Amino acid sequence: MQQPLSSFQKNVTSYNGEDGLLEHVFELIGTTNKKVVEFGARDGVAASNSWNLINTHTWGGILIECHNYEAEKLLKLYATNDNVSARKQMVEIEGKNSLDSIFDEEQLEKNFDLLIIDIDSYDYQIWQSLTTYKPRVVMIEYNDGIPKDVDWIQPSTGPLTGSSLHSMTLLGEEKGYTLVYAKNDNAVFISNDVIENQQIIIHSEDFDKPTNDNFGMFIQGNYGGYILFNTKNPKNILRRATIHKANRHKLYVRNGNALHLLPTN
Repeated sequence: MQQPLSSFQKNVTSYNGEDGLLEHVFELIGTTNKKVVEFGARDGVAASNSWNLINTHTWGGILIECHNYEAEKLLKLYATNDNVSARKQMVEIEGKNSLDSIFDEEQLEKNFDLLIIDIDSYDYQIWQSLTTYKPRVVMIEYNDGIPKDVDWIQPSTGPLTGSSLHSMTLLGEEKGYTLVYAKNDNAVFISNDVIENQQIIIHSEDFDKPTNDNFGMFIQGNYGGYILFNTKNPKNILRRATIHKANRHKLYVRNGNALHLLPTN
Protein backbone atom coordinates (compact mmCIF):
# COMPACT_ATOMS: atom_id res chain seq x y z
CA MET A 1 0.00 0.00 0.00
CA GLN A 2 1.24 3.48 -0.85
CA GLN A 3 2.74 5.19 2.19
CA PRO A 4 1.96 8.80 3.14
CA LEU A 5 4.10 11.32 1.29
CA SER A 6 5.17 12.85 4.60
CA SER A 7 6.91 9.60 5.57
CA PHE A 8 9.47 10.34 2.84
CA GLN A 9 10.45 13.78 4.09
CA LYS A 10 14.15 14.58 4.18
CA ASN A 11 16.26 17.70 3.89
CA VAL A 12 19.21 18.30 1.62
CA THR A 13 18.77 22.04 1.25
CA SER A 14 15.05 22.25 2.05
CA TYR A 15 13.79 23.14 5.55
CA ASN A 16 10.77 20.92 6.17
CA GLY A 17 11.47 17.69 4.32
CA GLU A 18 10.44 18.92 0.88
CA ASP A 19 13.49 17.39 -0.84
CA GLY A 20 12.52 13.84 0.06
CA LEU A 21 8.85 14.56 -0.51
CA LEU A 22 9.41 15.79 -4.07
CA GLU A 23 11.78 12.93 -4.84
CA HIS A 24 9.07 10.46 -3.88
CA VAL A 25 6.30 12.28 -5.77
CA PHE A 26 8.28 11.90 -8.98
CA GLU A 27 9.14 8.31 -8.19
CA LEU A 28 5.38 7.73 -8.13
CA ILE A 29 4.36 9.71 -11.20
CA GLY A 30 7.58 9.68 -13.21
CA THR A 31 9.09 12.63 -15.07
CA THR A 32 8.46 13.89 -18.59
CA ASN A 33 11.14 16.57 -19.03
CA LYS A 34 12.81 17.00 -15.58
CA LYS A 35 12.25 20.76 -15.61
CA VAL A 36 11.63 22.79 -12.46
CA VAL A 37 10.75 26.46 -12.06
CA GLU A 38 11.31 28.01 -8.62
CA PHE A 39 10.82 31.59 -7.40
CA GLY A 40 11.82 33.21 -5.11
CA ALA A 41 14.74 30.93 -5.40
CA ARG A 42 16.88 33.00 -3.01
CA ASP A 43 20.59 32.12 -3.52
CA GLY A 44 19.73 28.71 -4.97
CA VAL A 45 20.88 26.83 -1.87
CA ALA A 46 19.37 28.18 1.37
CA ALA A 47 15.85 26.76 1.82
CA SER A 48 15.95 25.66 -1.82
CA ASN A 49 13.41 23.08 -2.94
CA SER A 50 15.07 22.73 -6.35
CA TRP A 51 18.79 22.33 -5.54
CA ASN A 52 18.50 18.60 -4.84
CA LEU A 53 16.61 17.90 -8.06
CA ILE A 54 19.07 19.90 -10.14
CA ASN A 55 22.32 18.82 -8.54
CA THR A 56 21.52 15.23 -7.51
CA HIS A 57 18.98 14.17 -10.11
CA THR A 58 20.24 16.17 -13.14
CA TRP A 59 17.14 18.31 -13.58
CA GLY A 60 17.16 21.62 -15.43
CA GLY A 61 14.90 24.62 -15.33
CA ILE A 62 14.41 28.27 -14.45
CA LEU A 63 15.28 29.85 -11.10
CA ILE A 64 14.15 33.40 -10.37
CA GLU A 65 15.06 35.77 -7.54
CA CYS A 66 14.44 39.51 -7.33
CA HIS A 67 16.60 40.59 -4.38
CA ASN A 68 20.01 41.82 -5.44
CA TYR A 69 22.32 40.03 -3.00
CA GLU A 70 20.66 36.61 -3.29
CA ALA A 71 20.11 36.93 -7.04
CA GLU A 72 23.80 37.61 -7.66
CA LYS A 73 24.74 34.46 -5.73
CA LEU A 74 22.12 32.50 -7.67
CA LEU A 75 23.48 33.72 -11.01
CA LYS A 76 27.02 32.80 -9.98
CA LEU A 77 25.97 29.36 -8.73
CA TYR A 78 24.50 28.32 -12.08
CA ALA A 79 26.68 30.37 -14.44
CA THR A 80 28.22 27.23 -15.98
CA ASN A 81 25.12 25.01 -15.93
CA ASP A 82 23.60 25.06 -19.41
CA ASN A 83 20.46 23.29 -18.16
CA VAL A 84 19.56 26.05 -15.71
CA SER A 85 18.47 29.60 -16.51
CA ALA A 86 18.98 31.80 -13.44
CA ARG A 87 17.25 35.16 -13.59
CA LYS A 88 17.32 38.31 -11.49
CA GLN A 89 13.73 39.40 -11.93
CA MET A 90 10.50 40.29 -10.16
CA VAL A 91 7.64 38.00 -11.18
CA GLU A 92 4.42 39.93 -11.68
CA ILE A 93 0.80 39.10 -12.43
CA GLU A 94 0.78 40.49 -15.96
CA GLY A 95 3.03 41.98 -18.60
CA LYS A 96 6.59 41.07 -19.55
CA ASN A 97 7.36 39.83 -16.03
CA SER A 98 4.41 37.44 -15.87
CA LEU A 99 5.07 33.71 -15.77
CA ASP A 100 3.53 33.17 -19.19
CA SER A 101 5.85 35.78 -20.73
CA ILE A 102 8.94 34.44 -18.95
CA PHE A 103 8.16 30.87 -19.98
CA ASP A 104 7.53 31.94 -23.58
CA GLU A 105 10.91 33.66 -23.63
CA GLU A 106 12.59 30.59 -22.17
CA GLN A 107 10.74 28.28 -24.61
CA LEU A 108 9.67 26.08 -21.72
CA GLU A 109 7.60 22.96 -22.31
CA LYS A 110 3.89 23.59 -21.73
CA ASN A 111 3.54 20.67 -19.29
CA PHE A 112 6.86 20.90 -17.48
CA ASP A 113 7.25 18.78 -14.37
CA LEU A 114 7.37 21.12 -11.37
CA LEU A 115 6.49 24.70 -10.45
CA ILE A 116 7.51 26.03 -7.00
CA ILE A 117 5.96 29.34 -5.89
CA ASP A 118 7.36 30.86 -2.69
CA ILE A 119 7.14 34.64 -2.45
CA ASP A 120 5.43 35.12 0.94
CA SER A 121 2.61 37.25 -0.42
CA TYR A 122 0.87 37.11 -3.80
CA ASP A 123 1.49 33.40 -4.41
CA TYR A 124 -2.21 32.85 -5.12
CA GLN A 125 -2.43 35.61 -7.72
CA ILE A 126 0.75 34.51 -9.49
CA TRP A 127 -0.52 30.94 -9.87
CA GLN A 128 -3.92 32.23 -10.93
CA SER A 129 -2.26 34.35 -13.64
CA LEU A 130 -0.62 31.31 -15.28
CA THR A 131 -2.87 30.49 -18.21
CA THR A 132 -0.96 28.92 -21.10
CA TYR A 133 1.24 26.50 -19.12
CA LYS A 134 0.17 23.62 -16.90
CA PRO A 135 2.95 22.11 -14.79
CA ARG A 136 2.33 18.52 -13.70
CA VAL A 137 3.07 19.35 -10.06
CA VAL A 138 2.75 22.66 -8.20
CA MET A 139 4.25 23.37 -4.78
CA ILE A 140 2.94 26.65 -3.40
CA GLU A 141 3.21 28.47 -0.09
CA TYR A 142 0.12 29.20 2.00
CA ASN A 143 -0.39 30.83 5.40
CA ASP A 144 -0.90 28.06 7.94
CA GLY A 145 -1.81 30.66 10.57
CA ILE A 146 -5.20 31.01 8.89
CA PRO A 147 -7.85 28.49 10.02
CA LYS A 148 -8.18 25.70 7.49
CA ASP A 149 -11.81 26.41 6.57
CA VAL A 150 -11.38 30.16 5.99
CA ASP A 151 -11.43 31.47 2.43
CA TRP A 152 -8.81 34.24 2.48
CA ILE A 153 -6.87 35.64 -0.49
CA GLN A 154 -3.97 38.00 0.00
CA PRO A 155 -5.49 41.51 -0.30
CA SER A 156 -4.33 43.76 -3.13
CA THR A 157 -3.75 46.42 -0.48
CA GLY A 158 -2.96 46.02 3.20
CA PRO A 159 -0.54 43.78 5.08
CA LEU A 160 1.19 40.87 3.38
CA THR A 161 -0.66 37.89 4.79
CA GLY A 162 -0.42 35.30 2.05
CA SER A 163 -3.51 33.23 1.24
CA SER A 164 -5.26 30.43 3.08
CA LEU A 165 -4.99 26.75 2.22
CA HIS A 166 -8.74 26.68 1.58
CA SER A 167 -8.43 29.40 -1.06
CA MET A 168 -5.41 27.69 -2.63
CA THR A 169 -7.36 24.43 -2.78
CA LEU A 170 -10.30 26.07 -4.54
CA LEU A 171 -7.93 27.69 -7.05
CA GLY A 172 -6.24 24.36 -7.66
CA GLU A 173 -9.59 22.71 -8.35
CA GLU A 174 -10.46 25.47 -10.83
CA LYS A 175 -7.16 24.88 -12.62
CA GLY A 176 -7.55 21.09 -12.70
CA TYR A 177 -5.40 20.00 -9.75
CA THR A 178 -5.82 17.82 -6.66
CA LEU A 179 -4.27 18.72 -3.30
CA VAL A 180 -2.14 15.79 -2.07
CA TYR A 181 -0.05 17.36 0.72
CA ALA A 182 -0.22 20.45 2.95
CA LYS A 183 2.13 20.96 5.88
CA ASN A 184 4.55 23.61 7.13
CA ASP A 185 3.22 26.35 4.82
CA ASN A 186 3.74 24.29 1.65
CA ALA A 187 0.95 22.70 -0.37
CA VAL A 188 1.54 20.20 -3.18
CA PHE A 189 -0.93 19.87 -6.03
CA ILE A 190 -0.82 17.27 -8.80
CA SER A 191 -2.58 17.70 -12.13
CA ASN A 192 -5.78 15.68 -12.33
CA ASP A 193 -4.56 14.10 -15.58
CA VAL A 194 -1.56 12.72 -13.72
CA ILE A 195 -3.62 11.68 -10.68
CA GLU A 196 -6.02 9.69 -12.87
CA ASN A 197 -3.21 7.89 -14.69
CA GLN A 198 -1.16 7.11 -11.58
CA GLN A 199 -3.94 6.44 -9.03
CA ILE A 200 -2.27 8.44 -6.28
CA ILE A 201 -3.57 7.59 -2.80
CA ILE A 202 -4.25 10.63 -0.60
CA HIS A 203 -3.53 10.15 3.12
CA SER A 204 -4.87 12.22 6.00
CA GLU A 205 -1.38 12.11 7.55
CA ASP A 206 -0.18 14.40 4.76
CA PHE A 207 -2.23 17.35 6.02
CA ASP A 208 -1.91 19.59 9.03
CA LYS A 209 -4.57 18.89 11.61
CA PRO A 210 -7.37 21.47 11.72
CA THR A 211 -6.63 24.28 14.12
CA ASN A 212 -8.80 24.78 17.18
CA ASP A 213 -8.26 28.50 17.40
CA ASN A 214 -9.62 30.49 20.28
CA PHE A 215 -10.42 33.51 18.19
CA GLY A 216 -10.56 35.83 21.17
CA MET A 217 -12.34 39.12 21.55
CA PHE A 218 -11.39 42.65 20.66
CA ILE A 219 -12.19 46.22 21.55
CA GLN A 220 -11.89 49.40 19.55
CA GLY A 221 -9.68 52.03 21.10
CA ASN A 222 -10.17 55.78 21.04
CA TYR A 223 -7.47 56.05 18.41
CA GLY A 224 -9.65 54.04 16.01
CA GLY A 225 -7.59 50.86 16.00
CA TYR A 226 -8.32 47.53 17.65
CA ILE A 227 -6.74 45.57 20.48
CA LEU A 228 -6.95 41.78 20.40
CA PHE A 229 -7.26 39.89 23.70
CA ASN A 230 -6.47 36.31 24.55
CA THR A 231 -9.70 34.50 25.51
CA LYS A 232 -8.11 32.50 28.33
CA ASN A 233 -6.71 35.59 29.99
CA PRO A 234 -8.57 38.77 29.02
CA LYS A 235 -6.02 40.85 30.91
CA ASN A 236 -3.31 39.71 28.53
CA ILE A 237 -3.25 42.09 25.56
CA LEU A 238 -1.44 40.38 22.70
CA ARG A 239 -0.95 43.35 20.37
CA ARG A 240 -2.80 45.87 18.29
CA ALA A 241 -4.31 44.18 15.30
CA THR A 242 -5.43 45.24 11.84
CA ILE A 243 -9.02 44.52 10.90
CA HIS A 244 -10.06 43.31 7.45
CA LYS A 245 -13.82 43.04 7.04
CA ALA A 246 -14.55 40.55 4.26
CA ASN A 247 -18.31 40.89 4.47
CA ARG A 248 -21.02 41.64 7.02
CA HIS A 249 -20.87 38.11 8.44
CA LYS A 250 -17.13 37.59 8.86
CA LEU A 251 -14.42 39.73 10.39
CA TYR A 252 -10.76 38.85 9.90
CA VAL A 253 -8.15 40.02 12.34
CA ARG A 254 -4.44 39.94 11.58
CA ASN A 255 -2.40 39.37 14.71
CA GLY A 256 1.32 38.92 14.08
CA ASN A 257 1.68 36.31 11.34
CA ALA A 258 -1.70 34.73 12.06
CA LEU A 259 -5.01 35.70 10.57
CA HIS A 260 -8.00 34.97 12.80
CA LEU A 261 -11.67 34.77 11.97
CA LEU A 262 -13.96 36.50 14.46
CA PRO A 263 -17.74 36.01 14.47
CA THR A 264 -19.86 39.09 13.96
CA ASN A 265 -23.54 39.70 14.54
